[in-house]
Amino acid sequence: MKNIDQSWINILHLDIYNEVIKILNKDIIIPSISKLLIPFTFFKLSELKCVFIGQDPYPNIDAANGLAFSVNKGIKIPQTLANIFKEINIEYKNKYKYTHGDLTNWSKREKILLLNSSLTTIKDESNIHKKLWEEYTNLIIKEISNNTDNVCFVLFGNNAKEKRYLIDEKKHSIIESIHPSPNSASRGFFNSNIFTTIEKYTGIHNWKN
Repeated sequence: MKNIDQSWINILHLDIYNEVIKILNKDIIIPSISKLLIPFTFFKLSELKCVFIGQDPYPNIDAANGLAFSVNKGIKIPQTLANIFKEINIEYKNKYKYTHGDLTNWSKREKILLLNSSLTTIKDESNIHKKLWEEYTNLIIKEISNNTDNVCFVLFGNNAKEKRYLIDEKKHSIIESIHPSPNSASRGFFNSNIFTTIEKYTGIHNWKN
């Protein structure tokens, strides 16, 4: 697995990962296989500050880039991500101007793992591969919890909140949030101060993408 630091290898249980890939090989999956482990290529495990847990990729082959909530540059910013940007600017008084939806720099620069609990989907379908990936991504979350200290886990929506039991709350911080999707953001995501709360646990972040 090119560019994955050695510190992640034991966490990733590639034998289990490869078994899921074998099952998926018959499908045209989103994103492509080459992008599925991209979240683990930007920093060492010891550098990890924060984990954002999402649900599954955007069901558009041109949009999904392997990072939860993120899309490729040149793609219209999805409403879920637009709501995330809106909340950041509520908290930081319009400090940031977002012209694209690629969150790669949040990983590279801020050491944030943007992890979907389901690594793949297919065109125009939501959460269709949940059962295939659940055991694997649950294992990753548990391994991160067991092998790190003082990481902030951010659980967006009910799907992510189900993962709370995998995290050792004696070692780590957990923040639960309403999902930022257009169907739920107005029910408590806006004005939640989630990003300033993250900084209480991880230190100051630059939320520019």
